[in-house]
Amino acid sequence: MTFHLHISGRVQGVGFRPHVYKCATEKNISGCVSNEADGVHVFFNCTFQKQADDFVKLIMAGAPSRSIIQHWHLTETTPQPFSQFSIQMKENNASPDLLISPDFAMCPQCRDEFHDTKNRRYQYPFITCTLCGPRYSIMRQLPYERHLTTMQKFTQCPECRSEYDDVNDRRYFSQTNSCATCGIQLSWHSNNNGEVLSDPKQILPKLLQAFTEGKIVAIKGVGGFLLMCDAVNEKAIQTLRERKHRPQKPFAVLFSDVEKLRQYVPAKDVAINALLSEASPIVLMQANQKCFDELDMNGIAPGLSSIGVMIPYAPLLEWISSSWKNPLIATSGNLSGSCIVFQSEKKEQLFQVADFILDHNRDIVIPQDDSVIRFAEESNQKIFIRRSRGFAPATIIETEFKSSETIFAAGVMLKSAFAILHNNQIHLSQYLGDLESYDAQQNYLHTLNHFEQLLNAKPKNVLADLHPDYPSTKIAEKFSAQLKVPLKKIQHHEAHFAAILGEHNLFDSNEKILGVIWDGTGLGSDGNIWGGEFFIYQNGSMQRIHYLEPFTNLAGDKMAKEPRIAALAISNGITGALSILKSKFSDSEWAYYQKAMAQPGLQNSSGGRYFDGVAGLLNLVNSNSYEGEGGLLLEQQAYKYLLENNFKTPAHYFEEGLSGPVIPMKHLISRVITDIDSGKSTAEIAAKFHLSLAAIIHKVGKKSGVRNIAFSGGVFQNALLIDSIILRMGKKFQLYFHKQMPPNDECIAFGQLMHNQSIKNLDDVEENYLRASSN
Repeated sequence: MTFHLHISGRVQGVGFRPHVYKCATEKNISGCVSNEADGVHVFFNCTFQKQADDFVKLIMAGAPSRSIIQHWHLTETTPQPFSQFSIQMKENNASPDLLISPDFAMCPQCRDEFHDTKNRRYQYPFITCTLCGPRYSIMRQLPYERHLTTMQKFTQCPECRSEYDDVNDRRYFSQTNSCATCGIQLSWHSNNNGEVLSDPKQILPKLLQAFTEGKIVAIKGVGGFLLMCDAVNEKAIQTLRERKHRPQKPFAVLFSDVEKLRQYVPAKDVAINALLSEASPIVLMQANQKCFDELDMNGIAPGLSSIGVMIPYAPLLEWISSSWKNPLIATSGNLSGSCIVFQSEKKEQLFQVADFILDHNRDIVIPQDDSVIRFAEESNQKIFIRRSRGFAPATIIETEFKSSETIFAAGVMLKSAFAILHNNQIHLSQYLGDLESYDAQQNYLHTLNHFEQLLNAKPKNVLADLHPDYPSTKIAEKFSAQLKVPLKKIQHHEAHFAAILGEHNLFDSNEKILGVIWDGTGLGSDGNIWGGEFFIYQNGSMQRIHYLEPFTNLAGDKMAKEPRIAALAISNGITGALSILKSKFSDSEWAYYQKAMAQPGLQNSSGGRYFDGVAGLLNLVNSNSYEGEGGLLLEQQAYKYLLENNFKTPAHYFEEGLSGPVIPMKHLISRVITDIDSGKSTAEIAAKFHLSLAAIIHKVGKKSGVRNIAFSGGVFQNALLIDSIILRMGKKFQLYFHKQMPPNDECIAFGQLMHNQSIKNLDDVEENYLRASSN
């Protein structure tokens, strides 16, 4: 009897075929296993059905640790003669139906071999095995085979080939297998004299000398170049900020290992586990006193008490950090406003920032920044800040709302990412930056073209945001016209709500679900700016039931960049605001904004702008040097107060009732101003503001009569706000937060797909907006 086993999910690039081969050898079964467009296929002979079932159980029980099995199916098929069991390579033009493997961090076994002086890969900066190494970043086509990746040009030496062919070897059928004899080569480039070196034994002393002298080095990593320098050297960090035109935004710090890291941050187990995971992202943590005593914290994270930490996720970084031993700055290799540089032929532009470049000759197909996560201090709730290397592009979400139809969702402008639904799989691109720049738009299109090639996918429907001027909307419109397929536009905050509903598979819930969707900016279906919204979802329909009290949207997009303007807008007409704010503006500016607020204009309900506005009132920042700076500084002040007071919560500012859809905010801001005038500390006011927002959500939840509350939007990157909500409401409500994607606009594309599949009132959105805007 011949049987056919089909396994789908993340089963390519994880060592699944070698695993099946070993199971077949153990059971003395003949047949073959192959990677194909829709997963792993196993054909094998058995005498009895039970023997086949036992073989399948063995495969599933010991599946590779990096694999994710979504489905498997065993059937009897046409008899085939097999004399032995073999791994086969098959190629066809079928459209892929599988989860694309991300780039995996260096595994413990490879790290041990890297440091083993007796191992032939001792200090080889590109050591990999079936468990670790680049995947997504080097794929040119599917299925995942060496000759379809950028490893194609590296011919394995006899020793590597022997490992590759040995069923008992860790590198059996490892597509990235190589060594110093046959593998990837480094090259050192100097900006001063054009010096080029290729011998690692010559390069390493040059690299360490550069760090010692306070120089900046651009180093080609897994997803692109990183800019690195000594994290102790104040002058080097200041030079990096000046050259990169990045005055305040925090830098990440690379530590050589977890033991070194623990000296600088009070790392919790959840954070350490994340660092040691197969994704190994940057993790935001509170800094301890040693950070301030030994590192240049004012240069690393100006004004902040937290720090983004990372450990070597790639052997090249292990080679560097284990040799240098002390902490290093590691930030994206790009110029201000541009995407990460990833092509060696374009590395010369990095000499505008770097003194030296450390390149290598393994090509990168798709650029990726490092992923960033944080954990709420009290609840340990995981919060994605950026989803990229190690996580993208697969989504491991068992939602019922999938389709065999191919659909492209364009996402939005800021924190852009797109999504493709294809063959019942949802692929969410890595973080693609803010589409305000031409460079970012080109990177978006480059990644989209690559997805089309990987998936052999031609969308039958295109989805976009309601905002007509977003570059993503314009790309979607052009894409729709080229393909001659329908284009649907979905309201920004409804997409946010759909994203959290879809991630937790809540569309089939029989109960009402309250959606709290707070962010910076999104075009509402009434033509105004939304961002402090409450929705109810039930029976396939969404309804906006409450929203934060709107204020005049002053100066367009400038308000998001200048908390002083947000402060002026949210405190308009409140006694005492004048004395706090007048000095922040010139006489002409003051006159202009007073006149603007006295006239009818675009209204804004943004939760993000309320955070900015309070930060402006408290004089934490008048002009953001990076997105969300005001909110981050406000959160830090609040955390400082609660930490000093053992998290004993002070009274909050919100005591009003809810008589209509508008959440009254004027009295709340008035009380903030009263506390400022009375000399209350900035930290206490910040804490009370956070707790007030949790109280608002609690009150809306009780009034709505719901048990389930779901949260999305960039405001919920705020860990202290999440902790405040959980501490206040966690025992009485079922709370849903994002776990696999950021709450910020990166989740919008996924939400557009979910909204399109499940919300019945979709067709009314654009019509309502056009009607409202014409009025």
